[in-house]
Amino acid sequence: MRNKLRLNADWYECDDPDAIEAARIAYIQTRIAGKASDFLNPFLDAREDREEEVAVEDVIQYLQSVFEDPDQRIKARQELRSLRMKPSDDFNQFLANFMRLANLARTPQDQWKEDLHEMLYSELRTHMESKYAQEYCAFEMYCNKAQLMARELA
Repeated sequence: MRNKLRLNADWYECDDPDAIEAARIAYIQTRIAGKASDFLNPFLDAREDREEEVAVEDVIQYLQSVFEDPDQRIKARQELRSLRMKPSDDFNQFLANFMRLANLARTPQDQWKEDLHEMLYSELRTHMESKYAQEYCAFEMYCNKAQLMARELA
């Protein structure tokens, strides 16, 4: 949402900063539905009743406090540790899941190649040893080679 508001900043050109903020909050209200709307509208109504100023950042932080899982990083790290590719798995789907979990777990990208290598099934891991050992072989290059090798082994 922050990116969308930043990208569309030119939509809110006027001399009144309060009007700009109100328009941006109204935009957020039009973009959410379901539970998020059920939580946000009473929050905004209560702030309005108390005549408190509301900023876009207040709205975003409120929604994050309601919906963000405080244990998301820990859960992702646990799921990442147990992730293993089987010979029957599609490499692209496995890689996408690995990258999603690694990002959620905030795993440093310079560690991804090593972690991914350890999660491959043994035959693919054996074929990838030479690429894994090469210092200049970055994660993306390693993944491209692993994708080709997984296809050959299938």
